[in-house]
Amino acid sequence: MSTGGAVIATVNGGTSSPPTREPHVDVLDLPFGGDLGFFGWRRLHGPFVMAKPYARFGQADFDGSFASIGIGPAGNYQITSGWLGAKADPARFGAGGEVAGTFFREIAAVPDATQCGSKFQGLEDYLGGASTSQPLAPDAEVINLLAQVIGNASTGPKDELGFASNAAETIFRRLATNPRPFESSALTNGCANYRPVYIAQHVRTRSDVRLATAAQAPNVRCFLTGIDGDWQGSLAAPQPLAEIYVDGNKELHLRVIPRDVIGASASCVELRR
Repeated sequence: MSTGGAVIATVNGGTSSPPTREPHVDVLDLPFGGDLGFFGWRRLHGPFVMAKPYARFGQADFDGSFASIGIGPAGNYQITSGWLGAKADPARFGAGGEVAGTFFREIAAVPDATQCGSKFQGLEDYLGGASTSQPLAPDAEVINLLAQVIGNASTGPKDELGFASNAAETIFRRLATNPRPFESSALTNGCANYRPVYIAQHVRTRSDVRLATAAQAPNVRCFLTGIDGDWQGSLAAPQPLAEIYVDGNKELHLRVIPRDVIGASASCVELRR
């Protein structure tokens, strides 16, 4: 089925990872760059936490968990997930998940795959603002997806990280009732003379929701576009998880665990038949 993605990869456990006392990071270099296609999360697990307010990701004193789709030194996509910081007692969980890759030539309505490209758009707040946003090209012109979650992106029942769209533009935003330091990025993917054909667009759930029917499922590609609720997690509860999966009726669904505690959103675009 095409729903799996052109390239599928798991980093630090597809749905969960064991706690460790030593910092643990998984790194995957994947075999195509932004000129040929893009990756998106189809499973994402937390927790997402950050202990030090002013230590940015990549600095020596960063202390937190993360899941990141980025570009490696060789120019290919690089997926990294886990946690960084000092040794921990008790042990800590790290973030991770599963990514699915899509070549531009697979997507319906793309007239020329050589005229396509991808762009990362960053979003961060280390000062404690209740709302942080970044305007993007509208969904009608490009495919927007969630690429990177670092630190306290969503820690309360009313928190949200994701996209809000209208006819003029799409906003990549974080809304927080108890703001804490975080970083994130969106991955925007577009082609000349192309308008995405969406089967589902930023569909959100705090339980389980259908994204595509059994008839549609073989010809779409789905990816996560946001998270909401309390993604901090704890050693006493299941790691927060959002996943796109095929149910017993061969329909594509999005579900979250634990229900009613966290939420997520996803979009699906049509592929060539």
